[in-house]
Amino acid sequence: MPGLRVYAVLGTDLPPRQLQRDMQSTQWTVSLPSSLPDQLVVFSQGQWEELPGEVAVELTGLGGATLSLGSLSPHCRCVSWEQDQCVDWKRWKRWAGGAGVTLRVRLAEEVCMRAPFTVEHLRDEL
Repeated sequence: MPGLRVYAVLGTDLPPRQLQRDMQSTQWTVSLPSSLPDQLVVFSQGQWEELPGEVAVELTGLGGATLSLGSLSPHCRCVSWEQDQCVDWKRWKRWAGGAGVTLRVRLAEEVCMRAPFTVEHLRDEL
């Protein structure tokens, strides 16, 4: 996938940050500040021809809790997410903590195969 890049906009006064690609898997990540932004915009630039499908955009906390923000594809190259529009945000943040949060973008198939801890698991525990 040479040429495909993923960026995140973490605030209106900050330039986009490029997510770093893990060469062992089809995954891009960037660490987020401990005070998470109220809004995130994630977008891709480049060639999608070698990707087999869409990629999932998610936040991952220190404890492994994952919060899905949406997905990117050749036809939908941008995801916009706001804290106050996310029903599961407060519950996820309480479980995951504020520090050590990573924005992760990876193939949707990898997300399904790994079966990460999700907010749905939290609902079952409450």
